[in-house]
Amino acid sequence: MRLSLLLACSFGVTSFASVSAQSSQCDAPIRCGDVKGVGQACNSAGCDSAGCDGLHQGHSDIEYGQRNAVIDSVGWVVGIPRKLMIWDRRIDDHDVSPQTVSTVSTYLSDRGLQDVKLRVNQYDPIGEWKRLIQNKRVSPGWKYTAGILRTAEYTVLPGRIFGRDDYNPFTNTVSIYSDTPVMGLAPSAYAYDVHQRELPGTYATFQSLPLIAMYHESIATKDVIDYTMSKGTFHAPEVRHILYSRYGMEAGGEIGRFIPGSGTVFEVAGAIGGHSAAGLQSENVQR
Repeated sequence: MRLSLLLACSFGVTSFASVSAQSSQCDAPIRCGDVKGVGQACNSAGCDSAGCDGLHQGHSDIEYGQRNAVIDSVGWVVGIPRKLMIWDRRIDDHDVSPQTVSTVSTYLSDRGLQDVKLRVNQYDPIGEWKRLIQNKRVSPGWKYTAGILRTAEYTVLPGRIFGRDDYNPFTNTVSIYSDTPVMGLAPSAYAYDVHQRELPGTYATFQSLPLIAMYHESIATKDVIDYTMSKGTFHAPEVRHILYSRYGMEAGGEIGRFIPGSGTVFEVAGAIGGHSAAGLQSENVQR
């Protein structure tokens, strides 16, 4: 517990109550990422540089990490390899806009995932350990084995530094660090996939095994493509390039798990393959 408290303080965590569309408020013209403490937390679309400009009646269980220029700058630098592989400077930039949060929260609401916690550039190990214990969707046998390992990874390798938009099925939490909606939708789609399973703990545990993980990545990628196309507000080529390069990068990482020290090489190769596939598909669509 002492370690968790120390890490929480070091990373500038503000563990205020869940932000809801009904109770959110802006006490000053601030961006949602500039939250200073309790009472200034705005909901997913409730504030921008001009202050409060409306409330988004979508997902309500959202928490924001307190801004920390030093920590977020380090995280931005650590995220450079993924920015280059996906070729998007918004990846792991730790400056998530209200528009991105609104898109992800709307997806969660549309899919009926009201019990999912959405953490926006937040590191809250204490909160995650509590959610692990309180999660009734996963059986104790999986929670206190695979779940402990997964939550321990979150604790010692914080996304606030190492990035990677992610869904933890054992705590039922989506964490986003990138200011591009598609990167936040991918783990949210995995959350939707897990919620459809009769044995979510068993499914999630097996999905953490090498290569098998690509099964849920395939389902999530297709779901995000279908969802974004149905909305009609996304630029299809951009969605494909981000999703396909992300998928290729993840596939390369899975292969690299079998060859120590080669993970990055396979991730780069996979990302390049993903970009190529996205380009070819875009050309076919245009014909």
